[in-house]
Amino acid sequence: KQAEAVFSALSSRLGDKRFFFGEQPSTLDAVFYGHVAVILLAPMPEPSRLSSAVQRYPNLVALIGTISEWTSLTPQAPPPAIDRPITTEDKPEASSKKVLTAKEKARRRRT
Repeated sequence: KQAEAVFSALSSRLGDKRFFFGEQPSTLDAVFYGHVAVILLAPMPEPSRLSSAVQRYPNLVALIGTISEWTSLTPQAPPPAIDRPITTEDKPEASSKKVLTAKEKARRRRT
């Protein structure tokens, strides 16, 4: 029942807009997507009660579709090309500070 109330409030807030606050996605859209996309998009043997509750609100389902499309169209930067084998010279230098164990820290405090 709590989920139903939340979905109802979110559906009212979204209305017929593309995103919760208009034409641009916001933090609320991202948080909503992070929580609800799993409910709708994860393969399940049968629909869950939460999935059924969300599907009662076509605008919320459409928002999940919009964000899914939008995020899949975002170009990803390719990884940098390396034209030679990676060597130890490529790794950042290790810190010269020694990591102390709890016993070593206690011993230093006593002296």
